[in-house]
Amino acid sequence: MLGLACSLALAPWPTAAQSPAGGRTAERVSERAEPRSGRSQVRQAVREVRASGLAEVRISGLSGAQADNVRALVGLLRLDAAQRTAITPGRLALLLRRAPDELRRAMEPFGYYAVAVDVQVNASPAGAVVELKVERGPPVRVRATDLRVTGPGADDPEVQAALREFLPRRGGILNHGRYESSKAAVNRALAARGFFEARLVEHRVEVTRAESRAELRMAWESGPRYAFGEGRFKGSQLREGTAERWLNFEPGEPFDQQRLARLNQRLTDLDYFTFIDIQPQPDADTGVVDIAIGVVPALQNIYTAGVSFGTDSGAGLRLGLDRRWVNDRGHKFYSQLDLAQRRSALSTTYRVPAFALVEGWYQLGLSVRDESSDTVEAEIAELVASRSGRLGDWALSTAMHVQRERYSIGSARSVGTSGIDTLVYPAVRARFHRYDHPLYATRGLTFGTELKAGSTAIGSDIDFAQVLLDARWLRTVGEHSRLLLRGQLGRTFSDDLLELPSSLRFFAGGDRSVRGYNFQEISPLNAAGDPIGGRNLLVASVEFERMFSESWGAAVFLDAGNAFNSRSDGLRRGAGIGLRWRSPVGPVSLDVARGLDDPRSPWQLHLTLGPEL
Repeated sequence: MLGLACSLALAPWPTAAQSPAGGRTAERVSERAEPRSGRSQVRQAVREVRASGLAEVRISGLSGAQADNVRALVGLLRLDAAQRTAITPGRLALLLRRAPDELRRAMEPFGYYAVAVDVQVNASPAGAVVELKVERGPPVRVRATDLRVTGPGADDPEVQAALREFLPRRGGILNHGRYESSKAAVNRALAARGFFEARLVEHRVEVTRAESRAELRMAWESGPRYAFGEGRFKGSQLREGTAERWLNFEPGEPFDQQRLARLNQRLTDLDYFTFIDIQPQPDADTGVVDIAIGVVPALQNIYTAGVSFGTDSGAGLRLGLDRRWVNDRGHKFYSQLDLAQRRSALSTTYRVPAFALVEGWYQLGLSVRDESSDTVEAEIAELVASRSGRLGDWALSTAMHVQRERYSIGSARSVGTSGIDTLVYPAVRARFHRYDHPLYATRGLTFGTELKAGSTAIGSDIDFAQVLLDARWLRTVGEHSRLLLRGQLGRTFSDDLLELPSSLRFFAGGDRSVRGYNFQEISPLNAAGDPIGGRNLLVASVEFERMFSESWGAAVFLDAGNAFNSRSDGLRRGAGIGLRWRSPVGPVSLDVARGLDDPRSPWQLHLTLGPEL
């Protein structure tokens, strides 16, 4: 066996999708001295072809991507049925002689440089059968690496991260595909951080075949980092200077591609435009990158209509109007009518862009709601003025509520279970969202908190304070399963709970609470045995889901919780199984659950639409 150490400047290695074509190719190191197909085998194949044609060409010893690449690059294996039938003896002899060398070259991208190929020819009733038996030999492994960036980009954290993730690492197989991908990743990191003049100044791979060893040496010169210039909108329907207020960079700041990605998401979320094209325009003379933002206005008015169904609310109809912009200052208007068997609501919201401190919206909303269940009947009119915004993964809002509520709890009206109240209270809300997909997440976490307090000093009929926390956590288990945990914790502070209207009392049970119980079934009872709501809320759930196909799956779950006034009340438990459908418009869940602690009905059917998080 021949063994020698060689240094070469690598061009991309040939694969099925990428083979050298033009330009300066890499110097090829000496092949391993292996016996090629012998003349007797060629003569035998030629005789078989003259007799009956070439029936089949097989390859053994390889699988997966390696076998696919060999089939794509070895001429003998690319013949189709018609070509095998019509092949001439001379053409077959040429392809047989080339096959071992072509196969070895096809294996180099996977780090195998010492490949042995045994060509066998056998007769069959249909003609000659050629088999290429492959022994890969030991792979070439990386024994040393020297990867570096010089210049201002040497200390850039994103560039250094790309160098740390460079593959193959020391001890890994010299896989050319991973090598090329890693090299491209470093180039992308340099460009994304504004090093537009970066260049690869050293590019060497030293392979010692006798020892199946390779050394990588690569060096980039980063050049200067460019800075942001002006951001210019073209095609916007908003008045000049309005859209520019959403720009998230200032001229002179170091260029960062991630800022442009966030800007694209920000403009998408605004829902003003149907098309957004952000183009950096670097100027080598000034080292400045102007940003050209081309947009196309979306439809101004969106009308929606649909049907809904939930086991808690019944069948319903929804109509909506979304006016994406009311004027050239970017104001918005939204209105929705929701009519269901046990719920009806009409709501309108007017939104004005806000930029100070936290970018977001000023909102003024008016809603009228009529809610009915086996436990509560309520009519609520509410006016809300709020300021909302986002800070990273947090959605934040502060609001002032003025609410008029007529309510009746239970079957018999009394002083403690019915009345008309005016509530005036500020509220603060914060919600954390992080997940990898809005509809079908494989991992994610949401956490929310709400605090509200009313006082007679500001016009409320009742003094109270209330805090509510909720969280959901989701992770994949294996390849086709998910685990979902959720919980709620609430507490109301008031001198007399029975003075509070139904909207400020806690109830448990239903689709999104403790399954196996009716909606709002779980709470303290009055003398007539009717749930009247509690001061505290505690709910926990664990659910395991298994998908059997891309669209269908099943789940098992255990829920526990209570709305209570005393810790001695204990928890109500429910358990069951469910069907899961990943429909084109979102997740659909159908659950059959049994309450384990004296439910009104032994079994409950729960239907919910929408994502888990």
